Amino acid sequence: MKPNEIQDFSQIHYDTNIWKDYKLVKVAKQYPSGGWTQHTWTTVDKLIFFRKRCKSALIFHTLNHYAEADTEKPQLCDLVFECDVGGKTDFERRQNFKRMQNTVSELYDFFSDLGIEAGQIRFFFTGGRSIHVVVMYQVFGVEPMVELNQVMKHIAHYFNSGMLDWDEYHPLDEALYSNPRMFRMPNSYYPKYDAWKIEILPQEFSLPEAELRKLAKEPRPPLYELSELPIEPIPDAVEWYQERRKEFQELQKEREHVPVDPRALTDLSFLPACIADLRENTIRENDKRNQATLLDATFCKTTSVPKDEAFTIINEWVQRIPDTLTDRKLGFERAIATKSVVESVYRGKQYKFACGYAQALDLECSREACPLYEKKAFQKWNKRVKTIPNFTPTYKAVMISIDELRHALAEKVKENGCDLLLHAPPGSGKTETTLVTVDAQSKNILYSPPRREMLDYPMTLITHSACQLIKPRNPIGEKPEHPEDVILWEAAALCKYYKHAEALAQKRWNVAKMLCSKKCDIGMAKCPYWKQFKVWGSSLVTHHYLPIPYHMKSLIALNNPTIVFDEPSPTGLIEQVSITSKILTE
Repeated sequence: MKPNEIQDFSQIHYDTNIWKDYKLVKVAKQYPSGGWTQHTWTTVDKLIFFRKRCKSALIFHTLNHYAEADTEKPQLCDLVFECDVGGKTDFERRQNFKRMQNTVSELYDFFSDLGIEAGQIRFFFTGGRSIHVVVMYQVFGVEPMVELNQVMKHIAHYFNSGMLDWDEYHPLDEALYSNPRMFRMPNSYYPKYDAWKIEILPQEFSLPEAELRKLAKEPRPPLYELSELPIEPIPDAVEWYQERRKEFQELQKEREHVPVDPRALTDLSFLPACIADLRENTIRENDKRNQATLLDATFCKTTSVPKDEAFTIINEWVQRIPDTLTDRKLGFERAIATKSVVESVYRGKQYKFACGYAQALDLECSREACPLYEKKAFQKWNKRVKTIPNFTPTYKAVMISIDELRHALAEKVKENGCDLLLHAPPGSGKTETTLVTVDAQSKNILYSPPRREMLDYPMTLITHSACQLIKPRNPIGEKPEHPEDVILWEAAALCKYYKHAEALAQKRWNVAKMLCSKKCDIGMAKCPYWKQFKVWGSSLVTHHYLPIPYHMKSLIALNNPTIVFDEPSPTGLIEQVSITSKILTE
């Protein structure tokens, strides 16, 4: 069914929640080419007129609801989750769609364990490549607040952190939680797929993709009567939400960065290392294009670069982003997305350049060598930092060559060993210096970086003893597209039951006791995964294994190594485990 076949659009319009004083939203229509109409304010009771005016095609309103026409004031919103799936081939797209359905199923089970019923949690198939999960804010006791969208983003990250098997699940889209954020309305038409965004039942979101697309060929009436839904707070849900909210507030204090006042940038005649890195090398991770564009746009605005010139600068590196790192097509589609971000930054007052945003993108940072990073620049322009009392550091900073550092480090190691924190700019030789020096003293080394790709080069620097590279249970590298290649890829895994093992480990069950010693015909003594931890000499292992007592005891007790902890992040080693009634029952 096409929109021009509908006689009365009021027949397909309905509300999904009750907003009381928070009735204001922004609305906009998206063009099939990717552009947008101007975002305008309206109230939820007048959305029907917006639908009629746009004939229900590609219509959006903000997830965020406001009591005043000001996006910087307190907001209210439901808990909303989305997996935006894609893929380069039909096979990859089908696999990603199935992973998304698994994620939605996990969310449904989780919220059901909190006592949330169907109707309080609702599911919408967009007709395109995603399923939306919407949970009523009332059941969590959500109160309006200015940064509520950031709390919701933290909750999405909380779920992503708990889904360790990305072969089975698709991550939630954490880019969904900007303020304001446009969200497609139910029963809106998507011309690209000739389909409607429809509400589906819990038993329908696991249907084959082809059957869901058949359902989306025409609009669908609401599956629940809003006036009949219970909207009272649910104690378990309220407690869970308050825990997540408290986590967010604590993390905000830890990660709080000081926005740089525009005056601190006025006299700069160079590009900060982060911006130079971004413009030369683009982004490093998938789904970071929008955040990186925002960073560069705020820098351009802060340094008084004209808006059109800023768009030209940013669009140049956006067009160079590899296709594997963004779902936006090269050319016009990326340019439209870039222009939208630049327009928002130059129009809004809430966007500020800050070091913390660059650090979140894992861009180069020259730290103390950059005037923006110096404490005096922050103190000069920021009243909050001015109130921090001065203190005398307990260390002395000196200029020292690599050879001098190696000699001093060798002397320390010879004495009684040492606890040393080595801090220097990226690429200055910290890792090589440390490993070569300790290796020369005939000391065993346990080297631990955060990422697998950081293990290969250090392995070549350890020469005095045997060196074991600790590998994961699961196959290494990206999953191949061809079914025959997938068989060989999975056969290369150190553990043939790796999926089952990872699922048990995620729930904090004893994998060795419940799987390896009972169900595996190989046994732990001959298992290639377990054998790699029984090594005399040095070892290389990612941060992922450091909190596991059994593994670390094996690697440390036998070898008494010097531990080299690369890119330490204490918060990354702190895990939060949610024990639900479902886990206890299982």
